Amino acid sequence: MKYCRIVLLAIFALSLSPVKAQDDSASKGFTLLNKVSQSIKELGDYRVAFSVSIGGESVDGSYVVSGDEYYMELATAEIYCDEGVRYEVNNRDLEIVVDNVDLNSHNLLNNPTRGFNFLETQFTAKILSESVSEVTVRLDPKSEDALSLGYIVVRMDIKSGLPTSIIYDMDGDSVRIIIESFTASSSPKKFERGEYKKYEWIDFR
Repeated sequence: MKYCRIVLLAIFALSLSPVKAQDDSASKGFTLLNKVSQSIKELGDYRVAFSVSIGGESVDGSYVVSGDEYYMELATAEIYCDEGVRYEVNNRDLEIVVDNVDLNSHNLLNNPTRGFNFLETQFTAKILSESVSEVTVRLDPKSEDALSLGYIVVRMDIKSGLPTSIIYDMDGDSVRIIIESFTASSSPKKFERGEYKKYEWIDFR
């Protein structure tokens, strides 16, 4: 009887172990991601150089952030965000698309000001790999606000607390962003309508 009781207790303990491990991984994952968010916040105004890869193609870009404002260059495109309005400038086709900024977006290319602000109410977290110098965390959406992105994989440098890459799953397509540098910067370039007099405007506001 005593032997059976020990076996039952052992089975019960084993059944709980994976759950505890998952909880620990999630808790540590969000602790690390909060460190990323804090490390970026401490930079003040900053500039990021990066490259984006999708479907075998890769383009270089950069963005400058100050609070909720940003200016991004991606290949031949320019994107401005000023006072909650986003101006997407297509310099090849001479078009400008104007829309309100989605402040709930965690997509770095849509809204870099919120690119690394991940909430536990919106995602579950799991550590995929960890070494002395870096750690990789996977996020899966659990709220309607985050579902459009699919899963997200963030790799960060442990010493600096800054991200080095991020992968988005978008409808089965993998978008990989390699972050080459974070540097202090002056305020982002402001949108000036006079610079784009010959451009066609498309306003979705």
